[in-house]
Amino acid sequence: MSEEAAFQFDGTGSDDESTEPTTFFTRRRLMRGTAGAVGVAALGGLGLWYGTQPSLAASTFQENGDGTVPVTTNAGEVTDVTVAPVFTLDWANFGGGVSGFDFDLAADVDGATHTVYSETGVADASASAIGAFDADDMSSYDGLATVTCAPLSIIDGTNITTSSFPTNVAQGASQSQDVTLRLTSSGTTSIGGTSVDAAEATISFTVEVTNPDGTVTAEITSSNAEASAAGDEGTTAA
Repeated sequence: MSEEAAFQFDGTGSDDESTEPTTFFTRRRLMRGTAGAVGVAALGGLGLWYGTQPSLAASTFQENGDGTVPVTTNAGEVTDVTVAPVFTLDWANFGGGVSGFDFDLAADVDGATHTVYSETGVADASASAIGAFDADDMSSYDGLATVTCAPLSIIDGTNITTSSFPTNVAQGASQSQDVTLRLTSSGTTSIGGTSVDAAEATISFTVEVTNPDGTVTAEITSSNAEASAAGDEGTTAA
């Protein structure tokens, strides 16, 4: 084994020369000093931890889980459906942490699809489509980010329209339509720029349209009655 190779594995290199954070060495002492000795680019070529093991998992969730969104209308139709999904991104083994996340979030309604959200390089809540971004230290190798999307309509007027949902619902009747949200996402390692895809995450809900029965209520508020008597005793009104 050459002196350089021995340096890569025996951990005798100087931390001062390393371009990696200290946690890089404490998590994988086997690679202590490697970056300072041969440079970051060589790490991937060594077939070691860097660039070979990073993983990203995504999940969507909704308060109370999958459910029904009720709509009551006398017109018997839906005019709009908006969503503000919340999802998590769980990264692990990212060299130098994560520089940003990319994600697309699409809505499926009765075979039609509309991409409601499409963002790249997300590391904060600066994008108008993001209501909140709460994350662990992005420079850490492992962490969790929670993204809250701003409310947006899933109806684009072309693929998903108001007609995609129940229309002309009869009085006293209810009709429903299922909606599925699909999240595709990825994260980029800060060192090396490796893009790591998460498995697709989905969640569904049902829009239920109810057209209540029309009702009429009758109430007598005044009798407007009069009574007459014989003679000049007058009349009495109620």
